[in-house]
Amino acid sequence: MNILLLTFVLLVWGMNWPLMKIAMNYSPPLWFGFTRMFIGCLFLFILVIIQKKFTIPKRKDIPHLLSVGGLQIGLFTVLVNFGLFYSAVGHAVILVYSTPLWVAPIAIIFFKEPLNLAKAIGLIIGILGILALFNPFEFNWSDRHALMGSAALFLSAIL
Repeated sequence: MNILLLTFVLLVWGMNWPLMKIAMNYSPPLWFGFTRMFIGCLFLFILVIIQKKFTIPKRKDIPHLLSVGGLQIGLFTVLVNFGLFYSAVGHAVILVYSTPLWVAPIAIIFFKEPLNLAKAIGLIIGILGILALFNPFEFNWSDRHALMGSAALFLSAIL
């Protein structure tokens, strides 16, 4: 049963990006993102009500909820949708899931976290991997839409 569930999750997650790209042929990126979030929130709200687990957040938690919801969910979704609209699916996935590579430099620069040999090697291997998959020599740097899409995807990765 566990293998079956794992297979199901892998298929659903694997098909998510190509299906999002197809759906954007029928809906603008912002409207598509809003619709996805609205349906998901509605479903989860109903589920929480049915399970009788609904609670109102404490006043002190609201700024944290708004910042995480606004940046890591809202802005992330907007950037991903715009980026995917202007980019190929494979390109989009590579850039969006490069997040771990940007966490280390941000931690080093802003939080003065030390860079040890293992982190440096990991960063170098990761960046080389992205360069190999992304191949900047074949990217059309004169295509304004491709640049906007890539910039949006890159920004979503560093959120």
